Order: sequence, then C-alpha cells, then structure tokens
Amino acid sequence: MALSAITAGTASAEVTVFEKDNFSYSLSADLQIQLLQESGIDEDLDVNFDDGEIKNHFEYKLSDSLVGFGQLDFEVAQDDDVSREEAYIGLASGGLSFWVGASDYVTDAFGVERSIDVGDVAGDAFLLDNSDDLIGFGYESDLYTIKLSHDLDVEDDATSTDVFLESGFAGISVALALQTASNIVLDAGNGGALLTDADTYGISVAYDLADYGVALAYSSVDIDEAPDAINNLNITGSAKVLPTTTVSLGFETVDVGGDANEALLGINDSDSWYLNAVYQFPNASNFSTFAEIGQTDVDGVDDIDAGFLAGLRLVF
Repeated sequence: MALSAITAGTASAEVTVFEKDNFSYSLSADLQIQLLQESGIDEDLDVNFDDGEIKNHFEYKLSDSLVGFGQLDFEVAQDDDVSREEAYIGLASGGLSFWVGASDYVTDAFGVERSIDVGDVAGDAFLLDNSDDLIGFGYESDLYTIKLSHDLDVEDDATSTDVFLESGFAGISVALALQTASNIVLDAGNGGALLTDADTYGISVAYDLADYGVALAYSSVDIDEAPDAINNLNITGSAKVLPTTTVSLGFETVDVGGDANEALLGINDSDSWYLNAVYQFPNASNFSTFAEIGQTDVDGVDDIDAGFLAGLRLVF
C-alpha cells in the first residue's frame, strides 16, 4: 500500500493515556484538512476532510517474554460517519507476533509512493488491502521482516493469502510482496461486475540517507479473465531542503495491457506526476502545513488539468 497522506516528514507519536501494573493504553490521532482542486476536467476547489483517525492500542505484559496486544481504530469521514477501521487482538514474543481480527493485509505495507491527494495515484497494482476476517503472523529482526496474512473465505466473499518480506542494510532496503486472491468483484467495462481471481507481486528498492532518498517500486497483477497483466511503476525522490521542510517528487505509470483488457475492465493506461512540500513547525513537529501540485493523464481523455492543494495536519 502506498503512503496515503503525507507520511513524508511527519510521524505520529503515541501518547500513553493509562498505565498500571502490567497494562498500558496508548492513543494516537491524525487530523488533516485540505483546500483541494483535483487533477481532472474542470474540477472545483473544495475543502477536503482527508483524515480524521483515532487509534487505540492496548497491551498486557503476560510474562517476561510474552505480550498480549489489541488495536481498535476509528475514522471520521467527511460525511460525518464514524466507522471502525482496524480491530484485532494478538500475542507477541521477541520478534514473533500473531494477530486475528479486522486488519490490513501485510502487503498493504508495500509501496514507495509519497503523493498526498491531487492526482489519481494508485501506488501499486494490489487489488485487495484489508479484511474483517484476517489471521496474521510476523517475525521481525535487525536484518529482515517477514509477514504472512490470510483472509478467511467467509460466505464466499473475497479471500487472499499475502506475504511481505523486507530487508535493509547501509541505507538500502528491498521489499517483496505477494498476493493470491479469489472471489474478487471488479467493475467491468460493460458497466457490470466481474467475479475473478488474481495473483499480484511487487518488488521495491529504496535508498535513504538522513536528508534525501530515492525509491522505485514495480508491481504487476494477473487477473484470470484478462489476457494481459496490469503493470504499475512508481519512482519517487525526497530531500530535506531545510531542517523543517521536506520536498518530494514522484512519477507513476500504469500499463493496463492491450485493447482486450481495456474493454474487459473499462480502464486505460495512465501517467501521473506530483511535487509536494511539507513544513513541520519547529516547536511542534507533529503539526505541519503542506502543498502539492500534480496531474494524472489518461489515454484517450483530453483536457485533463493539473491539480493543486494546500492544507494543515495534526498528529499525535
């Protein structure tokens, strides 16, 4: 999954709300509001309530080597609806972890995209990213991370098995993601729905130093009924031009295959670019302001204008 909202230069810091004996409860939040004119045809300037998230994390120290944990997250949407996002419970010991419940697939961690919201940037080719019926396993060490998740087949809904691996050394990190999914419902080119299976893989390479970084991610999905694979390529770069300011530039190209794919799925090749800057206030680094310009061009569609946004973000 891609960086959905200005992770460049801004990170959430949990606040411990309650701690007693072997129990702790911590809270974090993310609020982001933008003035946004999307890339498109004659788009209007609008106030976009992009993020309104509250994350609750619970831990019990069960023994010197075993921790029980839970996560319960909520999102407040622009239409005032409050929805539960992740809700899972698990066990962790050393670098090993196990969890079950409503959670993101482990492949949701894949991607290098740093766009905010102006263009239609997918970030990767993975078709599914979360489930209410997920079982996950993970192992993390200083050298590598490996995670596995399985979305149970409940009442013939979409199901998926996902693997994510990542390793890094001397500022270079490499990641591999795999997804095998069944019973996926996709929009079809004829206006109906397509029930299908799909296999997706992705590989990324990133080089990060203290003040700058470059990254590349390639992913491809093979849909059973489609004659050609759909390929996604992302290239990003970022630089900390001032102690308080990070600038990011990115490009994405999506190749949907031949004419048969376009007719079956009702999609076209596209190219996107974006340039954004994030300023963190020196006395409160978790409060930031940002701006972005960008554009998504779609084959066969004329007069698509660039978009722009500016906004504020508060996290803790």
